[in-house]
Amino acid sequence: MAISAKLECNMEECPAFLVLVATPPGIMSSALRTFLGTMAGVKVVAYAAACQIELLTLLEGIRPNLLLFDADLAVYKSDGYARPLPDLFRQLHCAYPEMPIILLANDLKQKNLALEAGVHEVILKGALDVRLRQAILRLIPPYAETE
Repeated sequence: MAISAKLECNMEECPAFLVLVATPPGIMSSALRTFLGTMAGVKVVAYAAACQIELLTLLEGIRPNLLLFDADLAVYKSDGYARPLPDLFRQLHCAYPEMPIILLANDLKQKNLALEAGVHEVILKGALDVRLRQAILRLIPPYAETE
């Protein structure tokens, strides 16, 4: 069963920078929802929380400006399927070359593999506050940030 939340957004109400968050349910998902809610100019358009297949399905209908991906989604197999991170990132990069990806990695090995596979930014989970905010702000066009 899918556990995602697709948030409705019409173009008049949406800020310029749309984010899709891919993370399994739990503390990280709740923390990211709260954290992103504090950023002016950022609108979370969906949470892909069930599996990689759900993420790929959401991306077919939603064109976010950023994919914020928790590495733990790669091992969360509610559907029995999880593609290795480098393969998934190469697939995403080919299908959506204009969409930046920020990976929240568990370790340096994940970080290095993701960067080799075309991920734009990798942040180790122990440093989410300021570094994550700075990574997102680097991707937002100047007109989108109002703080």
